[in-house]
Parts: sequence; structure tokens; C-alpha cells
Amino acid sequence: MALISVIMATYNTPKEYLERAINSILTQSFHDFEFIIIDDCSSSNDQEVIKSFKDSRINFYRNEKNLGLAASLNRGLGMANGKYIARMDADDISLRNRLEIQYKFLEENKHIDVVSSFAKQFGERNNFIISPYIDDKEIDIQLLFGNTICHPTVMFRKEFMKKNDLKYNENFKSGQDYELWTRCLKVGKFSIIPKVTLYYRTHNKQISVSKKDGQIRNTQKIYMNQLRDLGFLGSENEINLHYEFCNSSSCKAENIKDFIEWGNNLIERNKEIKRYDDRLLRRCISYTLFKKLIRTIRQEKLHCTKEIVNSKADILSLLKVNTLFNNTKYVKYLLKSKIETSKYLKSI
Repeated sequence: MALISVIMATYNTPKEYLERAINSILTQSFHDFEFIIIDDCSSSNDQEVIKSFKDSRINFYRNEKNLGLAASLNRGLGMANGKYIARMDADDISLRNRLEIQYKFLEENKHIDVVSSFAKQFGERNNFIISPYIDDKEIDIQLLFGNTICHPTVMFRKEFMKKNDLKYNENFKSGQDYELWTRCLKVGKFSIIPKVTLYYRTHNKQISVSKKDGQIRNTQKIYMNQLRDLGFLGSENEINLHYEFCNSSSCKAENIKDFIEWGNNLIERNKEIKRYDDRLLRRCISYTLFKKLIRTIRQEKLHCTKEIVNSKADILSLLKVNTLFNNTKYVKYLLKSKIETSKYLKSI
């Protein structure tokens, strides 16, 4: 029985993309795996491409009708025999040592149930998919504000998923990974390996691009469940405000005060419920607001006032005044951090 089950679903994937994805798994430095490939009733030549690879580690299945990504992945989960299960997407490229790195990590860290890593984008965008939050408690909090787990870099323990009856929610046609992680973190522990192990292809046919409206609705559903865990009603107004707080890259100057107030509300509710670590939650909210301030200032070319500032020094003064930012040491860290601030400022 293989130690790792790699699960990949494909649907009308361009021949070149699919071939490179499959080859990147078959040429891994770690050899003890099975490669479960689900063709979700493609109308193109996916089946022929897959069958052209003569490797006994490939277990190929074709859905009789199109089921969608979540259902296809669940089918793969049900057939997996490995101790660990790794995800792969049909248009990405795993680095040669990806499986080896993640296998060793899980073997050495028995308390971790799910691990992912950094990724490098290529194609229409050419950035890194990284996260400054790599331990369990930080990831848990960050998921309240958005998905920081790069899906095709994930590897998890099969026994953990089976024991807790965890699988993809088939009602989610997009964002099914984000929804799954929020449930996984209630019963297990995550970690992110701060290394690039995958090249993540970006193109206009991806679910996240072609079905943007559905993605937004599903993200709002996830936010609703998370806000209810914090004692909020999960009303339409709360969900919309939280969505704008988390996802709007900039905001009108007059709305900054509303976002600061919402951040304070999250902190106060958490004090009552004790769902998240208070210090880490404040840190994450601080960073979210910090990014909004920077972008708004740059975009609107604002002048310094009591609430809107136009320099790093003024930002530091503003943040120190507000109760959200009473951790001056962390504010200075934000301003100095190469990953979280310097690199960010250069990109906008």
C-alpha cells in the first residue's frame, strides 16, 4: 500500500497543462505514492492524455456525468489508500521534492494534521503565494479574514479526515477548500511550510476568475458561519461589512472609521466568546487595517488629518492612538517587516 495518495481532478484541461501537471508528480523524488486522477466527464481529450502515461502508480477514473470539483475530490478521498493524502490541480506544477518535504514534515510533527506550503504563480500573474502566518493559531485567525491555504499544496492525514468525517462540501461549486479548512481547524492542527513547493498557474479559465460572483457568495457564507461562532447574528449587514473589511483592497477615506469600529467589535466579541487568541487577533486586524490605510492614502493622495494620514510616521501615530493598535512593538514590526510591509509597499 502506498504511503501517499495524490488526488487530482480534471475537466477540459488544456493538453499541455495536464501533461506537465501529471509529469511533475510522476517525477517526484519521493516514489511511494498512488496517483488518483478523476476525469469529471470532460468533453475534450483529457482521458487520452492521462492514458498516454504508462505508469502503474496512476489510478484513473472517469465520472459518468459532470459532478463538479468537490464531488470529484470526494470520490478520490473515498478511494485513497495512503497514510497521507496530497492535493494536486491539473494545471499546476509540483516541484520535484514537494512530496518528500511534506512527508518528512508530517512524519516529524505528529501533532499536525494538515500541512501546506508557499507557491509561485506563473502565467497571467507572476507573484508568490505566501503567508506570514504559518502556525496553527495564526492560521485559524487568518481564515476569519480570508483563505491563506494554497489548495494544491496541501497534504493531510487520511486518518484525521476519516475520524472526523471531513470531506468537501458539494454545495460549494467554488471555495470548497476554504470552507473545508474552517471545519478542519475546529478539530485539528494546521501548519504552513515556508518553502515554495508548487508553481501555481494563473489563467482566465480558473474557477476563481470565471465564476467570481459564485465565489463571493460562497465566501460570504463562510464568513456568516464564522461570525456566528463569535456570537454575531450573521446578518446581511454584518456579512457585507465583514466582506468589505476583508476583501476590499482600498476604501473611501470616510469609511476608514467604520472599519476601525468593526475591528473593535470583532475584538470585543472575541473577549466574550474566547474563540481566538486575543493578541493574535489584534495583530491580524491591525495588519488588515494597515494595508487599507496605505492603499487608501496612495490611491486618494490624501493629506494628513486626524484620521487620514500620508506618511509612515503619521500612520504609526494614528495606529498608536486607536485601541486596536496599543501594541506599539507590533506596529513597528509591521513597518519594518520585509515580507509584510516593505515588499507590500513596493507592489502598490
